[in-house]
Amino acid sequence: MLDVPASFITLAEERFPDADARYVLPHLIEFYRVSAAIPPVHGVIEDGQILVVSGHKYYKAALALGRSSMRVIVRSADTDQVDRFRAKPGVTLVDVDEIRRRERGEPEVDLLHLFFFAEPLTEAQKTEFDRRFVSFFRALVDRCGQGGELFHVKDLGYSEKTASASFVVRVPAEDQGWYSSYLGISKAFDREVAQILSFNGHELP
Repeated sequence: MLDVPASFITLAEERFPDADARYVLPHLIEFYRVSAAIPPVHGVIEDGQILVVSGHKYYKAALALGRSSMRVIVRSADTDQVDRFRAKPGVTLVDVDEIRRRERGEPEVDLLHLFFFAEPLTEAQKTEFDRRFVSFFRALVDRCGQGGELFHVKDLGYSEKTASASFVVRVPAEDQGWYSSYLGISKAFDREVAQILSFNGHELP
């Protein structure tokens, strides 16, 4: 994986179209405005440039947010071509092993949950959001029966301007056993209470 200046990356959608329609670009931009690092794009090297093969909306979000560089997973069997590209100014090799070691050293992470709705939530819908989503994590806190911040919710807020709701919750870094039940709650809320346009930048599956 490489860290590449944005000026060396471009789209060629006539050759490599964006095949992933799950993401809602304006919502994805807002998510990465306040959340974690944008995931890497996949690309090929041609004429000293990276052509994005997949991850088009990650690329567009990075540009919209003014990111000066982004991570790229290069799809190329030509080692000499990759080596020549790595020699360009500002291109650096990402130490993936170091990232993994650092992640293993952080067993818990704070995860932003950002929902966009078709319309701003009413007071009754906000109460229902709290009852379904926030109470879900409160129940996990009770079930875990341990100290610390695991599954604690903070910074709950609603925006009428953007018709959104958000909060931050501490979750296990490598255990997403809670997610399938959480997804079920999201789908039920979308069906029964208020239409969810996106969660963390993508449509509900």
